[in-house]
Amino acid sequence: VYAQGSVLVDPEIGKAGDVDTAVVTLKFKSGTIATIDNSRRAVYGYDQRVEVFGSKGVALNGNDIPNTAQFADANGTVGGTAYQVMWDRYEQAFVNEMNAFAKAIKEGIQNIFNKFVKSLESLGVKQIETKDKDFDTDYHEAVAMVPGMGDDKKGKVVDCLQTGYTMNDKVIRHAKVAVGQ
Repeated sequence: VYAQGSVLVDPEIGKAGDVDTAVVTLKFKSGTIATIDNSRRAVYGYDQRVEVFGSKGVALNGNDIPNTAQFADANGTVGGTAYQVMWDRYEQAFVNEMNAFAKAIKEGIQNIFNKFVKSLESLGVKQIETKDKDFDTDYHEAVAMVPGMGDDKKGKVVDCLQTGYTMNDKVIRHAKVAVGQ
């Protein structure tokens, strides 16, 4: 690995102990050679290129550009410039990373919750069923009466506002429910 960096554009970056322009050359065990060129603020925008040369070919990744429009005439070809700042090039990658992080947190919390529920179940704790059940004072506490639900909903639980639990078939918290009237 050979790396060289300079402060060519922004002296403030240098004061912070960093560089704004860098070139890295890598040589792999297989003999493959790669180069990475980077400039945080070249005059034409944010510049980052990667080239990998091997015995069977080359892989290139050049600058992203906001659009691929080009104009060509007898004087040559002109196209879009590179993104002006790194954030423009990687904005979607940052969004994707944050979404993946949020998903991992959500799945982790769900896994912890599922283990917690299994632990409670192993101790004999169960949720009190409420959906479409007849209101039963042994298991339910009516906190609201809902009129106009129809005859088929009279005396039935129409909503659960707080889950109730039993432990070894003994109520440890009544389910707080709304009952059809």
